[in-house]
Amino acid sequence: MGQAMTVGTATAKAGTIQYGHWDALQHPTGHTEFLPVVIAQGREDGPCLWLTAGIHGPEHGGPTVLYRLLTQDLVARLRGTIVAIPALNPAGLRTMSREPYHARTDPNRLWPDGKPPQDDPDKRPPTSLERAYGRLFEKMVEVSDYLIDYHNAQTGSLSFDI
Repeated sequence: MGQAMTVGTATAKAGTIQYGHWDALQHPTGHTEFLPVVIAQGREDGPCLWLTAGIHGPEHGGPTVLYRLLTQDLVARLRGTIVAIPALNPAGLRTMSREPYHARTDPNRLWPDGKPPQDDPDKRPPTSLERAYGRLFEKMVEVSDYLIDYHNAQTGSLSFDI
């Protein structure tokens, strides 16, 4: 029977696809920015694979691949669990912008890099999105065996994975 797992509001259930969201950050207006979460879990135990996409707004190939991949046919043959985050940058997807409007920097540069934090008083404090990606990364490390991130070089380019 599948591994018990909850990511945001989505809870894995053996033999099904579950949809939910992961609260990323609170806007000053009170709106919560969330990332969509899809969990597909087979009936048999196996590894946990995370699939992410949509880190840059104009990159529509990755989210499309994830939504087409996660079908009930796949779940019927699946051993283990797939956790998909099809939109790592919903603000950028909404505006077709590489950068989200609430963190004017490349979202790739906001992910934890494994280096220990430095107590440098001149370093800018982390953005709310940077803190959100840090929390998501902690969850990934906690439950995943593998991670594939779908990427594009620019609009109209072929997708690739990292």
